[in-house]
Amino acid sequence: MVFRVGHTRGFRGRYERGPHAANRNPFHAPVGILSPGGFGYVNDWGDWNRAFQAYAADDLALAQEFTANLGVGHEGEYIPFVTVLNTEAELAAASEIHRIADDVEVEIAEGQSIDAIREEIIGELKEAQSYLPPANRPLMISLLLPGALLPDVAFSDGLFVGKLEYGKMLIPHEIQEDAARFQRAVGRAWAYHVGVSLSGELCDAWLLEAMTALVDADEKALFPPTALHARDLNVILEGAGKDDSDEMWRRARVQCGNIGRRTLAKEGRLQELLTAHTEKGWADLLSEGKNPATERALRKIWHLSVDDVVG
Repeated sequence: MVFRVGHTRGFRGRYERGPHAANRNPFHAPVGILSPGGFGYVNDWGDWNRAFQAYAADDLALAQEFTANLGVGHEGEYIPFVTVLNTEAELAAASEIHRIADDVEVEIAEGQSIDAIREEIIGELKEAQSYLPPANRPLMISLLLPGALLPDVAFSDGLFVGKLEYGKMLIPHEIQEDAARFQRAVGRAWAYHVGVSLSGELCDAWLLEAMTALVDADEKALFPPTALHARDLNVILEGAGKDDSDEMWRRARVQCGNIGRRTLAKEGRLQELLTAHTEKGWADLLSEGKNPATERALRKIWHLSVDDVVG
């Protein structure tokens, strides 16, 4: 699962002025006066922005300093961000970083042997890299401490976060102790990493999740096909819904797996599709609830719409 840092419910927004989803509709305008903050309802978005920027730069201590006096939002909407920040900071204070390949590092607790898992990680990454394009920045795999906290929904395979200089996959301790789950988490990490880095973090959550089907051939459909709209898929996969549940997340992932096997594997040109996300267009202002970057990229590379692919 990919964790986006920003103002929409504390972590999904893509714009610096906040605080919530008002910035995404109707015009995606990053202008304070068009957000609740512009009308005086919220006046701390500037401090949250500084916390987000410090986090993206991987200055976790500074990010914690900014968040110390901010609380967690009027409805607890920043709890996921603060939870992830504190979890990363806890590991960083007691960890060592090992470079195991030119573009891959592992963050591991001090005194824990890297030798036992080095080859396992390298082998799984080579397998994933054979199916997916190269990323444009390094990947760090962070092996979390026992009892480390992550937000509630759907983290059976870990949590991916994007930083300015690299991507980071947070893998819970209990997954590390299960060889099959650990290998799956590493493979999915590369899929998320490629999707986030090549698309400039603009790729829809459903498309990122669909990419994991290309490296996770053993994933079985535990539920019958579910026809969820792309917008609903994104909300479920990013843990931003009011009715989040493990069952709903699994149903969403099954649908994305079908998309990956049916569409991504068939159409090809995945690297072109991802890099096309970074182009700009007038559709960015009038998205009507869709992600204009993904919609535009699909139309340019495959001549398909989001509804064509997801429906």
